[in-house]
Amino acid sequence: MATTTVPRYGRFEQAFAHTGSYTNPYRDCDAAVDLTAPDGSRRRASLFWDGDTTWRLRFSPDQVGTWRWRTSSTDSGLDGVSGSFACTQGDARGGITTWPEHPHALRRQDGSPYWAFGDTNWAYTCTRPEDGCDQAAVMRYAETRASQGFNILNIKLQAWGRNEGGDAWNRSGPYDPVPADEPLNPAFWQEVDRRLAHLQGLGITAFLYIAWQKRDPEAQLVSWDMFPDHLARLRYARYIAARYGAGDVLFCVAGEWKPGRGAHLHGDSRAGVAAIGAELRHWDPHCRLLCVHGGGRGTTHPWFAHEPWCDLADCQQVYRERHAEILLARCHRKPVFNAEYGYWLRKFHDGMDGPGGMRAISWEIAMAGGFLVTGWGSTYFGGLRHPTAFGCEADPGNPAWDEQVVHLKTLFERIPWWRLSPHDELLRGEASHAYCLAEPDGCHVAYVMGATDGIRLGLLGAPDLDHAWLFDPRSGEEHPLTLAPDPDEGIPLPLPDDRDWVVVIGQPQARDDR
Repeated sequence: MATTTVPRYGRFEQAFAHTGSYTNPYRDCDAAVDLTAPDGSRRRASLFWDGDTTWRLRFSPDQVGTWRWRTSSTDSGLDGVSGSFACTQGDARGGITTWPEHPHALRRQDGSPYWAFGDTNWAYTCTRPEDGCDQAAVMRYAETRASQGFNILNIKLQAWGRNEGGDAWNRSGPYDPVPADEPLNPAFWQEVDRRLAHLQGLGITAFLYIAWQKRDPEAQLVSWDMFPDHLARLRYARYIAARYGAGDVLFCVAGEWKPGRGAHLHGDSRAGVAAIGAELRHWDPHCRLLCVHGGGRGTTHPWFAHEPWCDLADCQQVYRERHAEILLARCHRKPVFNAEYGYWLRKFHDGMDGPGGMRAISWEIAMAGGFLVTGWGSTYFGGLRHPTAFGCEADPGNPAWDEQVVHLKTLFERIPWWRLSPHDELLRGEASHAYCLAEPDGCHVAYVMGATDGIRLGLLGAPDLDHAWLFDPRSGEEHPLTLAPDPDEGIPLPLPDDRDWVVVIGQPQARDDR
């Protein structure tokens, strides 16, 4: 009979002990577990080594009822251990998943819509004392971002390879390659556990970039070419799936991948990354979303969007032609992120023409039906590459973007965004930016900036014009509009001036109305 109770989408954790003698249990021993769900279906997961003789299973159940499990291993202490637990109905909404009826959208496992509103703190799991980036500082940072409404965070699992638990691999130096004997340091990962638990408690999903594609000496990142061989890379992927797959996470297989970069990865760079992605999917019974992040020109969809394990069409690094690149990637009928398009006040970044410029490029991503991950110079990389120390309040210029970026989420949570598709062709007239999202006979959203002529909006079908409103992306204020349609020329949009404005046709809705 099951004696342990776990709420649906919660976490079941069970510890085990190996009995053999190993120089490095992480490398020299492995163990798996087969789980049987209440409906009789089966899942397979990996145990992970957590120091000394300790191994752990972490699993998040998605069905109410009794789950049964049994281990298998070449180690007698880890082989043939069995048990069960009861999963009960709970309040958790579960992890992020795709939405078959709306293939470009995301939702929680319980079906609730999830408009990903992301920020970047690559160094969230690591420590850099000289920049004031440590456990206490990143936890304060996370609390601030949660209060601003952010629900996803870009993280490099080993940005510098060190935190309060020591070095991730017990190396001579934190930027040295992973030694041939792969001396994993569980204390580093236990500190990562604490930080990710804090993040999840705040309602923020961790977007985990498990390794960069190729070593960057300036940024001092842990990358795939720092592992001794292909088997070591696959072993690490399995370990990450086992340790973190039960949490509220997404996985990025490789950061800043581009064709030809990283030929060391098992024959060629694309095949090597694909093999790592397949390994992650094989060992993650929760099927957390997987993707690859682009480098160089910044897109990966021509190479990975068709992979069976790849859940996002793209996770772009695109600083120019952002709107067009999102539209291009949407042809794969999967969600699209621009996960790296600009860092507010990063000291050597070009193209940031004050908050107006940052605001415009952020809205153009969202108005293409994509998800965006923004960033601040003083927090995106722990304070490195920025004149100030780490922190949300470290730079006096931060409030200019703090106060405006949140209005993106304000608007999208007021509309049925998951039903909308890009229809820029509906806008007529001259403007520097003119984008439209719409659904037939339903909600229409127009974002216009720099209008030099009368802007008119065509319609898909016959939406309810009695509910129209003007949204100010600088302040988040809403004002009702009275629209006068012209069946031949479209609806004239009453924009107050040539600054950017949003016009919405459709009745605002409550956040959970779906």
